[in-house]
Amino acid sequence: MVSFLRNELNVESTFESYDSKGLSHKNGNAPWKVLSFALSNAIVIIDGSIEEVDNYKLGANYECITPAVSSLDNVLVVSRTQLPLNFIACRSNVPLLGEPDKIKRNNRGGYTKSYNNNEILTWLCSELKKMYYNVNENDENTNRLIRPDNLKIDLANSTLSDLMQREKDVMEENIAARRRESHFKDKDDNEREKKKIFISYRTRYYTTEDEPQKSRYGGKYNIVDVAERIKKYHNEIGDATEWDDPFYYPVGVLSNEFMPENRRWAFVSLPDRKIRECHEFWIFNTRNKLNSNGEIEEVGYWDSWWCLGEFLTVIRMKYAGQLKTNFKVMIFNPDKDNPIEELPLDQIPSMTDEQNRELARYFANGDFLETGLETMDGMRNKRKWPKVLRYVYFSFMKRFIWPMIFGDFRNYPFVYFEESIKSHVYDKSFVNNRILECNICNAKGMTMNDVLKDENYVWNFLNINSYYSDKIPGLRTYKGVINLSEQELRKYLQQDGTYEISCENHHTLKIKKSLDKFYIFWQPRNGKPTGPNKCVIETVDLYEVV
Repeated sequence: MVSFLRNELNVESTFESYDSKGLSHKNGNAPWKVLSFALSNAIVIIDGSIEEVDNYKLGANYECITPAVSSLDNVLVVSRTQLPLNFIACRSNVPLLGEPDKIKRNNRGGYTKSYNNNEILTWLCSELKKMYYNVNENDENTNRLIRPDNLKIDLANSTLSDLMQREKDVMEENIAARRRESHFKDKDDNEREKKKIFISYRTRYYTTEDEPQKSRYGGKYNIVDVAERIKKYHNEIGDATEWDDPFYYPVGVLSNEFMPENRRWAFVSLPDRKIRECHEFWIFNTRNKLNSNGEIEEVGYWDSWWCLGEFLTVIRMKYAGQLKTNFKVMIFNPDKDNPIEELPLDQIPSMTDEQNRELARYFANGDFLETGLETMDGMRNKRKWPKVLRYVYFSFMKRFIWPMIFGDFRNYPFVYFEESIKSHVYDKSFVNNRILECNICNAKGMTMNDVLKDENYVWNFLNINSYYSDKIPGLRTYKGVINLSEQELRKYLQQDGTYEISCENHHTLKIKKSLDKFYIFWQPRNGKPTGPNKCVIETVDLYEVV
């Protein structure tokens, strides 16, 4: 790395190596070391590989991680494996789940990824080069690699209040710089970023360009066909050069996984972030169809809870006034001769302030970027406090703590805090219970008109857990939804190691433990691990429908 920086970029540097293990000062206090170097403008490279190593607990290298690391663009996390699902670094060779990977073997779906040291070194050189050419707007002699002095923070001589404000300012600058960097390819090609297109669709119609004839709805269209037709549409109206290729998520483990409710919301939050980057949201408007034997032949877009979750993002953006200028919702109707039409924005369902607050809680406690699993017990325990004690706590946090972290809280009333304390997202079942929909029962034949006229769209979407049925009259009943705790699941174990569970309509679903797996990062607090069995990295078993 030192020779690359000298020979390629004419930058002199030194390289130091430290053990990333150790939460106490006696053991070196790895979190303090990382933060001290990062906030003094050093380029920090962390090995985030999750591997079994002699004499080390799994994930001991994550003891050096603090919340600030995810927002600092001079911290580069490299890994030979996938990262924990709830750890998203500002810079890493491992892309977000569902994002295309330059290492093609990692694009097969699922969670497992692998990278060799040469691939990591190639990525590092490329990333450092991008940082060097990302010149700061206010000082052309500095960039994201050679950083301006005003970004330095003296940890030893800063008050807590000053430190939090300075950290917030630096993180905002880092995020702005990353956004600026994404707008330019490199030093010699200052081409502005193109507008983005997101396609929402049922993954039954997924295929790759290597197999373009597969998985066609009605024998006519799969996702590759739709993406090509969208490009043709923009070519016909004369603005094709303004647009990136349409983006859509590949099929993967997600589509048939028996997962806990909080993880369902984690996977709603991933496309939410992606959709917000886009100028056009396209719906592959497939319809539920049965063959002559009454078997499902085609699946409907509006029957999918996951697709409704992607459409929910558009509803939320409209409510908050966050739709980009000239944002469009486009419908691709595969049953029509002229399949493309625009959905007027005034036809998109609305939502209330109360619904928005409840949705915010689900995203905050499910979103991989925002959730703090280690804090959920604390919120749940506050339900046992006397109301007057909760009010004292609320008043203190509102006046002294929350403004430093989140900004102005003057108009945040106690009743909203009470709503949060009592919200389902802090129930143990939100984390522990697994939810799965029966595909046969789920084929309801919902249409776009049914959804657009739904005045309770948000409550109906949330009610897959049946939590709101007794609270809000007139909600739609989900048929064939299985909701089980880990303990209840054990009752259905078969001799071959699979699980056989019947839905309310007596359709049998067979579930097995997957060979795939993923990891959850538990942020240490006060120098102590917070995860199950005092772990920092938790290995999570997956169950999938077979």
